[in-house]
Amino acid sequence: MTFAVRMAFVSKYHTLAAFLLSPTYSATTSSSQDIGPSDPRSVAIASARSYADSILRPFSSSQTQDEELARLRNLEEILKRAARFAYVLVSQPTLWKFEGRIGASDRGSLVVWPDLVQLTNEEGQAVRSAAPDGRAPAEGIWARYG
Repeated sequence: MTFAVRMAFVSKYHTLAAFLLSPTYSATTSSSQDIGPSDPRSVAIASARSYADSILRPFSSSQTQDEELARLRNLEEILKRAARFAYVLVSQPTLWKFEGRIGASDRGSLVVWPDLVQLTNEEGQAVRSAAPDGRAPAEGIWARYG
C-alpha cells in the first residue's frame, strides 16, 4: 500500500470516526459544551489534571487556598478545552501534527511554543509547502497572531 493510499484511508477514517463519535462528543448534541461528570472523558481529564498539577505546581505562585483552588479549576478548564479541540481535530479529514519547542525565559519560568502542522489536505494528499524554508503552511500558529 502506497503512502498516498494510506493517507487517503486515514482521511476517510477521520470522517467516519467523527460521524460515529458525534452523538457522544459533538457540541451540537447538547445545549452546553461543558464536560460534566457523566461525560466519558471526565475520568481522563481528572487524571490528566492530577498529573499536570504534579509537574506545574513548582512553577505556581499561589499563596492562598482560594488561589490554589482557582488554579486547579483553570487547569481543568484548559484540559476540557483541549478535549473538545481534540475531537474537532480528529473529526477533520486532514491530518495534523503537533510540534513544539520548550525553553526557559530569563526569569526561569517554563515557556512552550507549540506548532500545529497540516500534513495532508481533505483528499489525503500530502501538503507541499511554498515557503522557502520548506515548512508546512500551517506551521507556527503563533506566527499568525504575533
